[in-house]
Amino acid sequence: MLEKQKEITLTGQAMVDGQVAVRLTAKVSTDPAQNYINQSVQDLALYNKNRTQVRKDMNEFQDYVFEHEDRVAAEIAEKIEATTSGTEAVGK
Repeated sequence: MLEKQKEITLTGQAMVDGQVAVRLTAKVSTDPAQNYINQSVQDLALYNKNRTQVRKDMNEFQDYVFEHEDRVAAEIAEKIEATTSGTEAVGK
């Protein structure tokens, strides 16, 4: 039996005046143990000077990741429901 796993990579950048303050990367997977969010400060002085705005961007990115986690979790729940009810979900 084929076992499939879905992984989605998400990226973002917290920008200030056209410069990257923080790079953001996340992975969302059908195996939740493999999910992660990474935040890498690219310009410490820019980050420190604009900490409030950059943190708002970081929180917005985290919400974006959570939306994708919820979608993947819903797909998993649909597949489990289809499997337990005896009908495979179409297109999955």
